[in-house]
Amino acid sequence: KKSLEMKLKWLDEKDARLADSYYQIGRVYFDLCKLDLCRTISDKSLQIRLSVLGHNHPDVANSYHNIGDVYRSLGKYDQALGMYNKSLQIRLSILGHNHPDVANSYNNIGVVYDHQGKSDQALDIYDKSLQIGLAVLGHNHPYVAKSYNNIGVVYHRQGKYDQALDMYHKSLQIGLSVLGHNHPYVANSYKNIGVVYRNQGKNEQALNMYDKTLQIRLLVLGHNHPYVAKTYDKIGVVYRSQGKYDQAVDLHDKSLQIRLSVLGHNHPDVANSYKNIAVVYHCQGKYDQAVDMYKKSLYI
Repeated sequence: KKSLEMKLKWLDEKDARLADSYYQIGRVYFDLCKLDLCRTISDKSLQIRLSVLGHNHPDVANSYHNIGDVYRSLGKYDQALGMYNKSLQIRLSILGHNHPDVANSYNNIGVVYDHQGKSDQALDIYDKSLQIGLAVLGHNHPYVAKSYNNIGVVYHRQGKYDQALDMYHKSLQIGLSVLGHNHPYVANSYKNIGVVYRNQGKNEQALNMYDKTLQIRLLVLGHNHPYVAKTYDKIGVVYRSQGKYDQAVDLHDKSLQIRLSVLGHNHPDVANSYKNIAVVYHCQGKYDQAVDMYKKSLYI
């Protein structure tokens, strides 16, 4: 913002350097989940770039991509696809069919298809992204790991657990070799594998994966982070299914305390923690306590 203020004093309002500042501020707003602000300022960047650079420039493609990210996060999938496809067409015409930015466009289009439940289209477009990544970046690159992970997510939702595990393990091995054993991406890979094992009823294997996830997240993110809370919840759900109700309540309560301190008292994840505790009380026959927790969850 300081940079933008200085540029506004000295540059014409249609200068591409102003668009660059708007674009960067928009990306930060996106990371902060301030989506309306991101969309407004990203559109400013786009309009300047269109007027100065024309309709077929990489920076214009980046602006369309930025706005597509906002629409996707808002659940406006058709509008997101429109933005991503505009970005893709520019990138294909300028950069060719075998460029990392083109792969990234395919990847984000795949994410939208996945959210829309269009699994086959998502798999097809993710594979395009993967093939570019393999050709351009090699077999041992974080982007390739991400592609394997995304394909695994689709297989997982389709109930194709063996294929999902194969993709998740490929993603994990790249993460371990490139990023090391204590990286958040590696923790997420362990978590994804754990979820598949849980869905297969392999509770001990799931717990092993969740524990690996937890140890990395505690080390890297600290004891008071929402991702740590999520991991406690996942372990608690497994304990509940095993009839270990006291341990389950203890873990769900740990999750709740983190969420209250970090997210506040009126957040959907806090509601989810109350619901998880209620389910355990329900299983124990502690109906008054269960009703109390369900009501807290419902109120939020």
